[in-house]
Amino acid sequence: MAKMTIAQQREKAVYQLAQRKNLTPTEQDIQDARRTMNSFYRLCGLDEQLLYLENDERTHDKPYTLEKAAKRDKWFDRLNTIFKKKIIMLVWCISGTVLPFARTAQHRIYI
Repeated sequence: MAKMTIAQQREKAVYQLAQRKNLTPTEQDIQDARRTMNSFYRLCGLDEQLLYLENDERTHDKPYTLEKAAKRDKWFDRLNTIFKKKIIMLVWCISGTVLPFARTAQHRIYI
């Protein structure tokens, strides 16, 4: 069996999320799940940007970085609220850091 592409994996995740609401999801359920998962992937992209900004001694305390971090935290809380309604936890996975003042994180969905 061929390995699934990223697009196929994402579509599978959308369908699994839609099934949380209804075992036979409607087109509207799938669209809502797609919107939620796209928001999740954008949050991961923002977090990756912040990983570089927060781990660079020239940019870690700049207003731009702090604003992005506040945006990420607000976005994380909003998405976590959506996922809690579907009985899914969105958690931070903290890993080692390059510099002592910064944290690195990746989001994971636990279904």
